[in-house]
Amino acid sequence: MAAVVRRALVYGGCGALGATCVRFLRSKGWWVLSVDLDVSDVADASVVIKSNDSFTAQADEVASGVSTTLEDHKLDALLCVAGGWAGGNAKAKALSKSTDLMLKQSIWTSTIAASVASRHLKDGGLLQLTGAQAALSGTPGMLGYGLAKAAVHQLTRSLASEKSGLPEGVTVLAVLPVTLDTPTNRKFMPDADFGSWTPLEFVAESSGGGELHSRSLLPLRGNTKPRMHNMPTPNRPTAYSSTSSSSDCFAEDSTPVGSRGRPSDYGQSHPVHHNLGQDRACSCSALITIPQSLVVEQGAHVFHLPQDFDLSMPIRAVFHQWVKTTQKGYS
Repeated sequence: MAAVVRRALVYGGCGALGATCVRFLRSKGWWVLSVDLDVSDVADASVVIKSNDSFTAQADEVASGVSTTLEDHKLDALLCVAGGWAGGNAKAKALSKSTDLMLKQSIWTSTIAASVASRHLKDGGLLQLTGAQAALSGTPGMLGYGLAKAAVHQLTRSLASEKSGLPEGVTVLAVLPVTLDTPTNRKFMPDADFGSWTPLEFVAESSGGGELHSRSLLPLRGNTKPRMHNMPTPNRPTAYSSTSSSSDCFAEDSTPVGSRGRPSDYGQSHPVHHNLGQDRACSCSALITIPQSLVVEQGAHVFHLPQDFDLSMPIRAVFHQWVKTTQKGYS
């Protein structure tokens, strides 16, 4: 009996993070397709984007290239790690230019990835997008970046909702890095504390316990544990729900904030804590700050991060747990 070939697409597969993800997937025996502006030298196949000036042209080009390459095969996972950074406040002369670039790098790619997933992802597959921790609040010094990443967060929730057009049972997640340890970031921030940045291997390979639930945004906070404050009792599994919304909540720095609150309301909503052992009807999505002792339940899916979660060791937290809980292993 022939071994089952697992297939993944990495959008942005030639970037520093994308190439790390491609290498990790291939090390697990997966067949990997890269979508980027160049041919990947580590993926099994590549779709090279030539249309970078038109959203619709790029979408059509990617759709055609992926369909031709995959033929009748389906994807087990689609990881969209394309993106970039540009600063600029409202006075910046290049605000429109930098914002246009951010929309191309984050919103175009994430939306195209969603469209590809609707056609080529298996039932029960994984769609992972890339947001940003900074975009959970105002980003006055980088307006275009915050705008684009906040849109990715919204897209994640929408795609995980009913009637989004994705295949049955697909898990939709976004990871929210703070600062990734890439060659470009080191070049432009040579005096920064590199030890506080998130290693690419951490994003591609980290592992953790429990199950992932769809609609989660997982902030990544470097390779050391953040200060843990305003925490529930460690041994008491807790789900956060906000007074401003019964179905959506945020946990930023372990402080839940209602998703319907305006930016000026951030940090002012009062959380209602539900003990999952007593209130099984609690249903909420969450922005989960790693690590924290937190259980979030939504339907049949439970995502649990233990208090001693090892940050040095989440696409690996995301990826391993998706494989473990929905695919029953890599083989």
